[in-house]
Amino acid sequence: MESSKLEDGARRTVPVPICLKPLPRHGAAGVVATLKPEDYWATVLPSYDAGMGAIDRSAPDCSGGSGSARRNSSKARARRATIKVTDADIAVESAPDGFKIVWLKTHHWADGSAGGVLALVRAREAYAEVYAVGFHRGSAAPSRFAFERLGPEILITATDDGCTA
Repeated sequence: MESSKLEDGARRTVPVPICLKPLPRHGAAGVVATLKPEDYWATVLPSYDAGMGAIDRSAPDCSGGSGSARRNSSKARARRATIKVTDADIAVESAPDGFKIVWLKTHHWADGSAGGVLALVRAREAYAEVYAVGFHRGSAAPSRFAFERLGPEILITATDDGCTA
């Protein structure tokens, strides 16, 4: 019974990924992969078509969820199911322990705001791991994200300076 308590404590300290995507191996064993924008898109949104640079907005994210994206997109400008995405549609913030906070902007509103999947991702030697997936809407350019650890919990905070100008 004591062993179980120790293991439970370890699981609370180290997050467990909800999604895994195998990555091609490059270089020596033990070297952590470097993810490119298309790797983030394909890992978090498996419907991403690298050849077309497009995603199917109606398809689920890697965790199987998509309800928040649909709920928040009712008045977004582009209502097409398949949309093209560019390097301007991704924001990546570095966080401790190799984590990356990734915002994949899939929705754009007339007021200049953008919305899309917000994910906590980490690259490993042979896999990209996703730990959390949500939806964020804010100013397209000035939104910034931070990683906060509250004991065993991880919190992603968003700062939007869109009104300061």
